[in-house]
Amino acid sequence: MLVLAVCDMLNGSAEAAEQFAAAVEMLHCYSLIHDDLPCMDNDDLRRGKPSCHKAFGEATAMLAGDVLLTEAFNAIAHAPASAEIRVRAAQALGMGAGSHGMVYGQELDLKYEALAATEEQLRLIHRHKTGALINAAIQMGAAAAQATEQQSKELEDYAYGIGLVFQIVDDVLDVTSTAEQLGKPIGSDSENGKTTFVTLYGAEGAMELAKKLNNETCASLHAEFGEKAAFLESAGKRAAGAPQLIRKIEGGTTMQFIHSVLTFNEILTVSLLSWFVAQVLKTIINFVLLGRFQLERMWGDGGMPSAHSATVTAMVIATARSEGIHSAIFAVAAVVAIITMHDAMGVRRETGEQAKVLNKMLEQWIEVTEKNNPFLQNMHLKEMVGHTPLQVMAGFALGILVGFLYPMGL
Repeated sequence: MLVLAVCDMLNGSAEAAEQFAAAVEMLHCYSLIHDDLPCMDNDDLRRGKPSCHKAFGEATAMLAGDVLLTEAFNAIAHAPASAEIRVRAAQALGMGAGSHGMVYGQELDLKYEALAATEEQLRLIHRHKTGALINAAIQMGAAAAQATEQQSKELEDYAYGIGLVFQIVDDVLDVTSTAEQLGKPIGSDSENGKTTFVTLYGAEGAMELAKKLNNETCASLHAEFGEKAAFLESAGKRAAGAPQLIRKIEGGTTMQFIHSVLTFNEILTVSLLSWFVAQVLKTIINFVLLGRFQLERMWGDGGMPSAHSATVTAMVIATARSEGIHSAIFAVAAVVAIITMHDAMGVRRETGEQAKVLNKMLEQWIEVTEKNNPFLQNMHLKEMVGHTPLQVMAGFALGILVGFLYPMGL
């Protein structure tokens, strides 16, 4: 995903980036298989299932990792790009995975497993064990886009910064979550006597450090690339905020739980909040106009303002703020909003108008033909369907207001 995101941000070749992304995924899978082996972390679970050596044996797991590592470079060699770009991508992956990157980081991790590491040593371990492969993925995306040296340097700083944030968060999750939540064993760091950022700062202190590092890293990236870096910035936010939802509910306060729910998917939260506000306003306006309170207006269709329009508009604004206006998800959200509001003023509104005419015809028919009364007396078509242009515009304005006022990124 990082390969493709960077390539897209720099307007590079998507075809080459797809091959490079596959190579990164293969190498990452190889690293996880070998990392779980008894001679390394000796973990029995990976993503909630038995790790490779537990399912197929140590020899098969070792060979599977070797194959993935080899095929990663084979994928790069056959990418639809110039020789210069392919070599640049291969160099990036080699640096990130080999003796200058992930393998060196793993060696340091084993070395300090039973020793009290300092923060400086811990940062060095994570820079190579985690940050190096993230940087490789990002630099391969930059290679596909033929990025400049300055752009590559800015992206490198981001990669190592986010890599450290990710590792700090992983340390916190190891002591605040369950094996079912993470899909892998927990508490292994403390059992193996490893020094972690939780050891140095405690869980809360480590999370504060992760947020601080993430803010600094994303601010620097934004200064260089502007709105184009929205996806990479959002990736950093997700990494820094992961424990907020996974943290045990029973161990926290009600307000912590509410905060976790509201920040888990902010785009969804903003959209639903805009719908709720629209329905409340619709109920109040209906009471003012008719002089009677109708509770069903809280969930009913039609009326002022259009809740559909408010919902999709808030979704578009929240998506723009979270993912950036250059992202694919923003384009999808915008198209959905346009279709929804056009439909509200068109087909859905006409359906309501037709229902009024048909209801009037039914009333007249019942008056003329009494024998039809038992059959028709309970038949009444729904008239509050669709919206006038004014109602849609009111919903549109409300969605913009809620979308911008909601405090995202807390």
